[in-house]
Amino acid sequence: MTTINSFQPIYNQTVTFKANVENTATASPKPEKHPGVAVLSYVFPGTGQLLNGETKTGLKHLVIDLSLMASGFVLGIKKVLPVIKQNKEAAKKVIKEKGFVKALLSLEYFKARLNGVSKKTVAAGAVIWVLSMLNGAASSMDAYNGKKIIKHS
Repeated sequence: MTTINSFQPIYNQTVTFKANVENTATASPKPEKHPGVAVLSYVFPGTGQLLNGETKTGLKHLVIDLSLMASGFVLGIKKVLPVIKQNKEAAKKVIKEKGFVKALLSLEYFKARLNGVSKKTVAAGAVIWVLSMLNGAASSMDAYNGKKIIKHS
């Protein structure tokens, strides 16, 4: 057996490939699977790809997630916050009648606080949330599969 080449993957461990010299056909190595970066990439989409060396894909997922977060933030500030401020007294009344814990557990507090938020706003928020979850899942799967094969040096 003769050493052909080696490379350093994400965890800084040197991996050495050995092959029989008489064998002229060589198979390309499969990408490594990294469960840790998959979890990280689900929580912060794109970070797993960045750690795997897939900068372009990682930045794509990161920009998508930041855009969705900004959209949700703007939606909340412009459409939901004014309604919450307007319904402050109604929410206090519910707490006074039911008690704090019962009001929260029965969701009466939230109904009083959010009464008047349009269905379009709720639907837009739901769409943003679903898109964010899908982006996280796609990013996680990409990071786990390690699409980029680390080249031999």
